[in-house]
Amino acid sequence: IHKRIADIARMSYIEYIDTSYADAYFETAINSYAWMSDSGWMNEIEYYNYVDLYIKDGDFISAARVQADMDNAFTDSLLAAESHAFLERQIQLSKPAEQRNYAEFNRYYLLAQGIANRTGVTDERLLRLSDIYNEVNR
Repeated sequence: IHKRIADIARMSYIEYIDTSYADAYFETAINSYAWMSDSGWMNEIEYYNYVDLYIKDGDFISAARVQADMDNAFTDSLLAAESHAFLERQIQLSKPAEQRNYAEFNRYYLLAQGIANRTGVTDERLLRLSDIYNEVNR
């Protein structure tokens, strides 16, 4: 039930991010994901959504903490590498342009690309990351 609650609250938070309902949805989603994480019930998609929720809230410290848990739980995972690349991109976008450094984004994008090449699996996230990689490395 926590998975369903987390998913619904996360989607509602994204939908209502600029309204008075957002905080309640955010707290409900975070609490449900935290419970699942503490209970050992997280899968890759749930970790990805958990990280993404913190990114959307601008809490990069919490996002990085959850990302580290995801990286440890799912080593050599395409989704974990993609998630980490997206996190690193958002961290850089939060800085003034002259302070941005995309080295970590590049590292995780290239890791994801390597996993995709080795496994023969790709997805829309990797295509989007490829576009971002080309954009930041012009």
